[in-house]
Amino acid sequence: MLERVKNCNLCGSTNYWPLFTVKKTVPIVKCSNCGLLYVTPRQVWEENKQLYQTESYFKNENILLYGYHNYIDEEFLYRPLFERRIKVLEKLKPEKGRVLDVGCAAGFFLDVAQSHGWKAQGVELSSFAAQYARDRFKLNIFNGTLMDAKLPDKFFDVVVMDDVIEHVFDPMAQLREAHRILREGGVLTLNTPNAGGFLRKVMRRRWFHFKEDHVYYFSHETIEKALKSAGFRLMAIKPSGKVVTMRYLFGRLNHYSRSLAHYLSKAFENTGFIDKPFYLYIGEMVVYARK
Repeated sequence: MLERVKNCNLCGSTNYWPLFTVKKTVPIVKCSNCGLLYVTPRQVWEENKQLYQTESYFKNENILLYGYHNYIDEEFLYRPLFERRIKVLEKLKPEKGRVLDVGCAAGFFLDVAQSHGWKAQGVELSSFAAQYARDRFKLNIFNGTLMDAKLPDKFFDVVVMDDVIEHVFDPMAQLREAHRILREGGVLTLNTPNAGGFLRKVMRRRWFHFKEDHVYYFSHETIEKALKSAGFRLMAIKPSGKVVTMRYLFGRLNHYSRSLAHYLSKAFENTGFIDKPFYLYIGEMVVYARK
């Protein structure tokens, strides 16, 4: 079942410009007042949230449509990424306290945070991922949404939202809730695709971040407006990326050009570099804000 979004989540405007339809069924529009990109009409929430519940979202051959190729097996790529993230956070909050990871998936970031001495807690919509994080890392994970968790006021020193805000149906409510549960001086960090970036402008409707499970797309300008509206003071917005391997990239390229992906895979197979992890900027942004 589909529903039409009546008002822009950021500014409340009812006016928008249709841009294009991606993945054959996902209509992207742009708010004519503030410039926020979003999907309308979209699947109703009760149906949409079922997409995330099982292992198939995290082990999926159709990654240009939704989800991850093999999130669990690619842990070796996520851990060095999260080591980078936690070191930045420790510069912003030298006294280690409580960190909440919203959309914590299998718990890799929280396990890294625990190893650095943080008191780590998570919120995860997927019942599969939440149980995996509990069983493997013995983490305190609430299975549901941030709004459902009903966490205490001014309880956390850091709230992390990596690859989350583009999925939620009410980003502003999510940011206001993060503000409520943060202590004074606490830090919010989020990572999300940059809808105002070079790759999005060049790739247009073929931008790989246009997916069935993404419903909002922020730029530097719109995320700054959203954070200020939720009560935060923006600290920094920086280009962001992922830790990848050439094999990982060729697997993604396969969805655009099988012949080119096959040729490059064969060419790199015996170089010793194809499975070496490295950091790559991929059209995302990481944002830091303080309460």
